[in-house]
Formats: sequence, structure tokens, C-alpha cells
Amino acid sequence: MSKRRMHPNVISFENLYAYRHLTLTWFAEVALKLLLGLLDLTPQLTIEDIRELYDRAAHFVEEEREKYIKKGIDICKITLLPLTGNDPKDLLNICSALMMLSEFINYGEVKYLTLTPALSLEFAEFTRSFMGPWKRKRTVLKVRSDALALAIIGAYISYAYRSENEYCYVFIDVPQLKLSKLVLLNKFARNMARQVLNQGEGSINTVIVGAASRIASDEEIIKDLAEDEQSMLSMVRIRKTGNKVMLKAFDLIELKELAWLIRRLKISYSLVNLIRNYPSKVETSRNPRLARYRRYVETVSMNILKYYWLRNPAYLYDVVRPLYVENIKEAIVYRLGDNAERVILNILHMVRE
Repeated sequence: MSKRRMHPNVISFENLYAYRHLTLTWFAEVALKLLLGLLDLTPQLTIEDIRELYDRAAHFVEEEREKYIKKGIDICKITLLPLTGNDPKDLLNICSALMMLSEFINYGEVKYLTLTPALSLEFAEFTRSFMGPWKRKRTVLKVRSDALALAIIGAYISYAYRSENEYCYVFIDVPQLKLSKLVLLNKFARNMARQVLNQGEGSINTVIVGAASRIASDEEIIKDLAEDEQSMLSMVRIRKTGNKVMLKAFDLIELKELAWLIRRLKISYSLVNLIRNYPSKVETSRNPRLARYRRYVETVSMNILKYYWLRNPAYLYDVVRPLYVENIKEAIVYRLGDNAERVILNILHMVRE
């Protein structure tokens, strides 16, 4: 891509790496990796790269549009970022993002915009700490419309759920993995995070173990992991309180070694099935068997992680022991049906390895 004249302190496609610690850049990187399969933030994007990214994003939006139409919702009216009263709501939806990219690709048109708080949480902390109260973020740093569009798309494709005023975004990065596989893995992770953390009010431990188990269960992903240096699970949770937007949590978890451990224990099938069927809060409140099932899944996840950290076999027995309690076994059979027998046998067999 040819260099364009840059204003001072403007985030664009060309300099994303320089601003890699901003939330905006995390979202932009998600878009580049899930839509183009790029390995990292690169300044060498061509106009053909951006056109391909636009085409894939537009295809994704059209698929999503059909789902929303069935619910009577206009996808262009949805904003999946927490906004303050000063944010330009009409610019921060997926349709506006595609329009900004289209203008950039076809006419070279760009706008210089103020960063929304949800995309610049870290920068706000920096200005308060080191630049004095008289400085305003909007006078120090701008974002070009092409880079903003990329971040909005990244937020959209990594969005897992909104719970009251908390927004959660999830991304699993396996750099050498085929793009189609990476997309499916991330779809699983987002659905699991929504089911466990939002609908079930479960723990992040279960999400971590579920993601690692899904990787461990796939021969192709495991093969790629053997050649790659890392497989990272990123979870960003942003909370809006009144007119303030704050970063609640940014979790970055290495999954490679945990996935290999689960594979060696030969329990990936059991863990994926247990966690995939995590019951919602409504279900557990109405059905004691599902409440017991949920407690068992949380027990399994916590003890698998403890074993991973400490290698003490006692934690594996804490996974097995409840299966000899009749009402726990009954709860698993009730929830998993025909899959229950294989799930239980794999876990019982694990300790004999």
C-alpha cells in the first residue's frame, strides 16, 4: 500500500504495531487473523489485502444479517461495543465499518476520528498518569477511519456476549492453523464462553479447560501445535458504569501444554461433552439434577487445572471420585443421554493410564 500523508499521532493500517497495546489494536489484530489468516500485525498490507478483508467481512455480515432478520432486528442498528454519551453511535456499527473500508478501497477517502473509550482504555490511563489533567485524549491521538473500521469488525467477530453492562470478547490464536479451522475453533470458544460465563454464570476455569479440550480433540490442530510456539486464549471483558467505560479483565492464557496434557490423559471427548452441555442458571434453578451436573463440571475443570499446575495425582482422583456417587452419575446421564456412558468410562479410565 502506498504511503499516505499522516497527521501526528494517528492510528492507521500502516502503524498498527506501534499502537499494539491499545484495545483498538487487539480488535484490529483479531480481524486480520480471522479474516485474512495473517500471523501478526504487519505494515505491509496491500490494497488487495484490504479488499479481500472487506469481501470476507461483508460475506460474514450477510450471513449474520439473515439470523437477525428472523428476530426482526436490523444488523446495522446493533453496536457491539459499550458506548458513552459522546460516542458517534452511527459510526460504530458493522455497516458503517464496511462503508468506511469501501470508501478507503475505492476512493482513498479517510476521516480522522476521536477514539471511543472502549477502544482506548489503556491510553486514557496513560494520559491521566503522565500527561496531566489539562490534556485531552482527543487532542493527542486520532484514529483513521480505515483502522477504526478494522477494529469494529474485529469486535464484531470476537463478540461472545453482553451481560447487563459487561461485554465479553474471545479469541483463540493458533498461528499456523488453516484459516477455516481457526474460524471454527473461535466460533466454538465464543459459544462456550457465552454458555458458561453468561448463561450459566460459571467460571473462567471451565472456559479454559473447554478450549484446551477442543484443541486436544482435533488431530489437525494438535499436529499444528507440535510445530508452533504457542496457542493463546484471549478474553477481554469491558464494563460500562454510567458514562464510564472500564476494562474489567484481560485474560491471556497459553493453551498448548494444557491441551497436550488433556490429550495424554485421553479425556478430551469427555471434557468437551461435559462443558458443551453446561446448563444455564435458569435450568439449574429449576432442576436439582442439573445443579449437581454444573457443580461436577466446575469440580472437573478446577481439578484438571490444579493437576496441570502441580502434577499431583490426587487432583485426578478428585475428578473421578464423584462418579461413584449415584446422584452425580444420574445427573450426567440425565444431561448427556447416550453420550454419558462413554464420557464416564473415559474419565474412569484416565487414572489407570
